[in-house]
Amino acid sequence: MSLLKFFQLLQYSSLLSAMRSSPWIFPVIASIHLMGLALIGGAVLLVDLRLLGLGMRNQPLPQIARYAERWFVVSLAILLPTGILQFMCFAATKYYYLTAFWVKMAALFLALVFTFAVRRKLVMAAETRFTLALLPAASRCSHRARPFRYVSGAGRQKVERNMPISKGIRVIVKRFLRVWRKENSSRHIVDRGEFLQSDSQPLSSWIKSQIESEKYWFHAIELPGVQSDSQPLSSWIKSQIESEKYWFHAIELPGGMVTPGWSNPRTDKLPFFGLPDEMHGLRVLDIGHAEGFFSFEAERRGAAEVVAIETYPPMIRKFNICRAALGSSAQSFRASVYDLNPKTFGTFDLVFFFGVLYHLRHPLLALERIHSVCTGTLLMQTATSEDSSEVPKAEFHPFGIQSGPADKPSYDPTCFWFPNVACCAAMLAHTGFQQIVRLSPEAH
Repeated sequence: MSLLKFFQLLQYSSLLSAMRSSPWIFPVIASIHLMGLALIGGAVLLVDLRLLGLGMRNQPLPQIARYAERWFVVSLAILLPTGILQFMCFAATKYYYLTAFWVKMAALFLALVFTFAVRRKLVMAAETRFTLALLPAASRCSHRARPFRYVSGAGRQKVERNMPISKGIRVIVKRFLRVWRKENSSRHIVDRGEFLQSDSQPLSSWIKSQIESEKYWFHAIELPGVQSDSQPLSSWIKSQIESEKYWFHAIELPGGMVTPGWSNPRTDKLPFFGLPDEMHGLRVLDIGHAEGFFSFEAERRGAAEVVAIETYPPMIRKFNICRAALGSSAQSFRASVYDLNPKTFGTFDLVFFFGVLYHLRHPLLALERIHSVCTGTLLMQTATSEDSSEVPKAEFHPFGIQSGPADKPSYDPTCFWFPNVACCAAMLAHTGFQQIVRLSPEAH
């Protein structure tokens, strides 16, 4: 059947004849069609205004886009059938010969292709790279068996990250602002956070100035100590450290403060873990960061950006206490190793994977996810079994083991897997890593 005959069939069908003879069917269809037009216009305008920065600046662009997209689809479901019915109610064959009609249809088709193939990707490109995960906590413990240390190249050359232009601009601006703040500000206010590096301004004064800078507050909330300037930052940091019942790492902080951890990573771990002395320009990922010692050490050695992930909220809280004391720009996110993928996290030149593997239910899956974001080197440390054979083997403890400091051990139900040396190397090779090198059997 030719297209012309199809149009003629529509024009002379009994159903359409009945519709044309009715005094109310066409007005109802036209009204619904206009409602659909208003709806689609509002959905498009909502996102465009946010893109231009003219409204809803506090709302994430992808969140607005996803909300508007639902209404966009609903409006299409209204517009298309009502538009076809309107077209059928008139002389269909007349539209067949009308050039403007075909131009309109072509424009509609191109608009839909642009919306779903180009515009949608553009607005979604603003999605934050980090996904939040509410997953079981991965506790920190001492290693019952001697831990071993591996370094592994990802087995592929570095390439330019294929990121959208908008995301690339944000990264450039973010790094510029970080350098500018460090070079031009006598007191460094860390991003997201919130505290000052020195004691030149009491903490309560800074909080008060931030409150006064906001034009609108909805709730009246009583805050401790804001009326008094008696507590400098160092006192606040000290009080926060003392309020935590458990510390894993002993971390040196400004002002002579040291977190009361039972393990000293600077002497027990750092000499054996293979961290490069020079990290300038590197993008670093710290998986299972604990209180953040290695994240802050990477930043101290010149890393351009440090991203740290952790599933245990108390560790994230202690990370942020140390971060505030050090004036660090390293960022902690509550996320699991299983959440890693290059679309949301990007890729990394250097990945730390210390003391986590044996806590995981799915260690091979974790290594696969790490391989997907590692374009440089993976530094991995894990507890191992005493088996020294060259056959890959692993001990499995389904209900965990006794762990913790020797003078005060505790039961840790998350210590599952203790592979031998051969098994560690085999797992890394199986998941795509190459040039696997054992650095030291002495790490703790």
